Amino acid sequence: MQVQIQDARGKAINGSGTSTEPLFNAQLRIEECQHELRRVETNLQAGQDDVTP
Repeated sequence: MQVQIQDARGKAINGSGTSTEPLFNAQLRIEECQHELRRVETNLQAGQDDVTP
């Protein structure tokens, strides 16, 4: 997922790709994805911490 975020950011900044999405909207979407990724990572870590041997 991190690769997709970086790819989207690069396309938004460089203007490459075929998206007509405004840069501001693209940046918001990227930030939302990064927030979601952090939340998933936190939940995974919490789940691992709850495992008892």
